[in-house]
Amino acid sequence: MKTFFFPTMKPSVIRFVPALALLPLALISCDAKSSDAPAQATTAAVPAPAPSSLEVAYARAIAYGDAQAASVIACQLVDALPGKAAVWKEELAKLYFATRRLASCELVCEDLIQHHGAAEKTPILEMRAMSLEGTGRKQDAIQAWRGLWEKAPNASCAVRLAGLQFETGGWDDAEKTIAAGLALKDAEEAKFALPKSSSEMQQVPAAAALHNLKALLLMKRDPTAKDAAKAELDTALKLAPDFELAKRNLKGLETPKKEEAPEK
Repeated sequence: MKTFFFPTMKPSVIRFVPALALLPLALISCDAKSSDAPAQATTAAVPAPAPSSLEVAYARAIAYGDAQAASVIACQLVDALPGKAAVWKEELAKLYFATRRLASCELVCEDLIQHHGAAEKTPILEMRAMSLEGTGRKQDAIQAWRGLWEKAPNASCAVRLAGLQFETGGWDDAEKTIAAGLALKDAEEAKFALPKSSSEMQQVPAAAALHNLKALLLMKRDPTAKDAAKAELDTALKLAPDFELAKRNLKGLETPKKEEAPEK
């Protein structure tokens, strides 16, 4: 039975909205003055601080979809604006993650955690965990996902953690994580992205992903446990009828293996 469970990680496209918020309104407004403004202002308006040339260049790179130029400028902004270093490091981590420069993303996330109080920021912790996973550091990724699970258990985290535990031979741990994930109230509502084909992803309920994984775990432990594995896959498909991985796993389970021709 082929294992189709765990996906090649494909980070979501990230919109870099926070950077635009750093620009003053004058840069995005067509008219700096209101037509019905009083002729004589009683209190002088405090002018917005002008953006630095680097901030303008960064916004332009993002607008033009040039992630490579944006990451170079973000690195420069970390030093140019030390008061906003954490903001620009976070932008840099997002850029690295979105462009699959995962080793660099992990280093920036670790910097944010160690020096900028990001140890409680779930998005940073998740980017770091996925970066560790994507660069093949599976044991470190397990520790990272376990830390996230302990902070705030959720079904998507359970899928990630159980999948890594399964892949690395921690079957007892995977079984416990699957059971804990399925017991969560959001297991059937939370969505998890898995590959539908080599070029397409699909969203399925996290509970369906966990049932699919449990079927693989059962067969890995005992190749004769086909009935129990089939029951798990049937449950996964009941939750997500178009779940392509579960369909393929079920087909592989039901298709008898061809007998090898005897040697002559």
